Amino acid sequence: MKNKKNLSREEIEINKRIESGEVRSVHVPRLRTSTDILKYQLCSEIIKYKKEKEVSQNDIAVAINVNKSEISKIFSYQLGEFSTDRLLGMVEALMKSGADIRLEHIFGEVKKKVADLDKKIRPHGKADAAHL
Repeated sequence: MKNKKNLSREEIEINKRIESGEVRSVHVPRLRTSTDILKYQLCSEIIKYKKEKEVSQNDIAVAINVNKSEISKIFSYQLGEFSTDRLLGMVEALMKSGADIRLEHIFGEVKKKVADLDKKIRPHGKADAAHL
């Protein structure tokens, strides 16, 4: 396990969410690829919507037409369970039901986090295994 000094910004953010009770510590994703980062951001938007609107996971499941176990996986950031297309479809379904979610914000956050990931992978044009 990493000590606190070696945590990535994403891991620190996830830990804060766990400490606040927003997510359970069942699964903390490793954001190693741009796909992982995109999936994380999409899940985060669904979670953020729930928190802001004070609705239940069941309400969200109904709005996006999925079962409760799938919503539970989203809320514990089990990224491998979903394709990016599927998560994007869920976010779009929330938007159609009235959620104020801006895709440009999601993709802006993804762009920032991918740039950070690229710096870890290629700090001087070479892969830095210590940061992976």
